[in-house]
Amino acid sequence: MIALVGGTILTVTRGVVKDGVVLVGDDGRIKAVGRGVKVPDDAEVVEVKGMVVTPGFIDAHSHLGVIPEGLDWEYADVNDYYSPVTACFKAIDALDPYDEGFRDAVEGGVTMVYTGPGSANVIGGIGAIVWTYGDGLDDMLVREASRWLPVERGLGRLRASSPTRPRTWGRWP
Repeated sequence: MIALVGGTILTVTRGVVKDGVVLVGDDGRIKAVGRGVKVPDDAEVVEVKGMVVTPGFIDAHSHLGVIPEGLDWEYADVNDYYSPVTACFKAIDALDPYDEGFRDAVEGGVTMVYTGPGSANVIGGIGAIVWTYGDGLDDMLVREASRWLPVERGLGRLRASSPTRPRTWGRWP
């Protein structure tokens, strides 16, 4: 168990807690939050006085792991330009769980993302909800987002279909 002690905690339901304690279990889940929380004797204590502690952020729209960090069209499996409707594409078929972007997300406080194909397609495909940490896809996958199918109606569709942009074929089956 880890105890974050002495920081300013921004909670989702109880506002701001000054000089509080956050207990995190061995499973990575938050066990207790607040002032006066008893820290177990065997807990690893991390002093966070003067720091702000927040819950993990959730990125509700990304292409993390589908467009590798630092690359653009040359390796992007997020879009195939042959059709405006690519609902058959699934993020888990192309997701790279070892993409550096996951590490960057964790360092920025993002702990979960919806990631998926298709900003260049009117109907882009089935995404996935994944933790930004873990040992491979099986460990990271929260659920395949089969109930959410992104529909792009904005300028992303127009920019992506530019005649000067190369046509790419990704890893989609």
